[in-house]
Amino acid sequence: MVVSDRDKYLGKGRAGDLLFGVLESCLSGPGRWEYLHWVVHGCMRKGGPNLGRRLVESAEEKGGTGSPLPAPVMAVAWFGYGLSGDLDVSAEWGSAALDELRLLHRDHPEPTIREWLASGLVNRANHLAVAGDWAAAGDLLAELRLLHGVHPEPAVREQLAIGLFNRAIDLAGAGDLAGAGDLLAELRLLHGVHPEPAVRERLASGLFNRANDLAGAGDLAGAGDLLAELRLLHGDHPEPAVRERLAMGLVNRANDLAGAGDLAGAWDLLGELRLLHGVHPEPVVREWLAKGLVNRAVDLAGAGDWAGAGDLLGELRLLHWVHPEPAVREQLARGLFNRAIDLARAGDLAGAGDLLAELRLLHGVHPEPAVREQLAKGLFNRANDLAGAGDLAGAGDLLAELRLLHGVHPEAAVREQLAKGLFNRAIHLAGAGDLAGAGDLLAELRLLHGVHPEPAVSEWLARGVAESDDTTLGGGSSWRGGSGVR
Repeated sequence: MVVSDRDKYLGKGRAGDLLFGVLESCLSGPGRWEYLHWVVHGCMRKGGPNLGRRLVESAEEKGGTGSPLPAPVMAVAWFGYGLSGDLDVSAEWGSAALDELRLLHRDHPEPTIREWLASGLVNRANHLAVAGDWAAAGDLLAELRLLHGVHPEPAVREQLAIGLFNRAIDLAGAGDLAGAGDLLAELRLLHGVHPEPAVRERLASGLFNRANDLAGAGDLAGAGDLLAELRLLHGDHPEPAVRERLAMGLVNRANDLAGAGDLAGAWDLLGELRLLHGVHPEPVVREWLAKGLVNRAVDLAGAGDWAGAGDLLGELRLLHWVHPEPAVREQLARGLFNRAIDLARAGDLAGAGDLLAELRLLHGVHPEPAVREQLAKGLFNRANDLAGAGDLAGAGDLLAELRLLHGVHPEAAVREQLAKGLFNRAIHLAGAGDLAGAGDLLAELRLLHGVHPEPAVSEWLARGVAESDDTTLGGGSSWRGGSGVR
């Protein structure tokens, strides 16, 4: 590409030089042009549609000779142009990219171009559905059906399966469960004729989602039938993608049964999940097994079976010891936090303290956000427990630890607990007659909000101000008779 052409399409200066270099990189060497759509997409997200269009036009004129790039390369470029159609769904450029793909396919009806056209149809339908234009999204799905009818190729079929799955989600979200059910039936039929892994993955996801929809509508029997179908699908095709949905379905079904009071049925499903993991000890199955163990422990604790809940926590510890993965660790952190709450409510503050110590140790070895969130919640709850038992000094130490945790890891989840902790500590001090100390904590809460004006912090600042007569925070002249929160 000669310099004049580069300047014409990409602009002069450092920005033009950068885009020119990226474009040249994508268009040099075999196969590298396949990443062109991400380059165009990135340019549009950062610089808007005009910049993206200039990049596509520059690709069309590569070499400065006016000779176009091969049609498959341009299909990739135009797909990237349409990939950011969600920036402004009503804008003409959103549909312009799809029109260009249609024209390319008309002039070059090749499988590679057809695949990008099918992907473009799905992408545009998603954007329209999110914008609430259900009718236009449905029209694009009909066009995709027609494209597959004329060209029943695996790549087009995969996009059709994705389109049917997405449309079912949209209809269910709009309350049209019957329409969503019809699309699942069409997906079943598509898989029956073309039992390919890509179609099967969407069918499994569709069965899982439909079961959730029916359970949410109170049809537990219908949801159970879909889980049975998902079991059968996995039995015939024991593939990881199907197995993941089965594991998810078992956990959700157990939750539904437990919510309906059928703890025995929920326990049976946990046993099935254990068996599934025993045969297929894969990380994704293990993650759902860990979630199932936490959920059933909550059920047992709620039913007063503290020993049974403790046994499940022990099983979760063992699972993490054998497979120290982040997904399992997150559930272990949840389990430790929940168990500490249960013991504290039962009056075993020493046992609850031991679990908080274990949670600290877990975070010390694995300082990950998911573990840290549970530690922050544990510190907040433990401070409440100690304050309730009259140990205001111990509660203050835990608030100090929470401050330090947020100082090292200023994350929203930790900050929320700190804001709640400051509010509660102010209430406790005011109740003990230390109005100046309570006012200082409210001032600290206002400072926290000034640096991080987030809803979670705003809520507790507003509640703190409402509890105090002195909204100027000049030390706190008087406090209302409020109480702390858990």
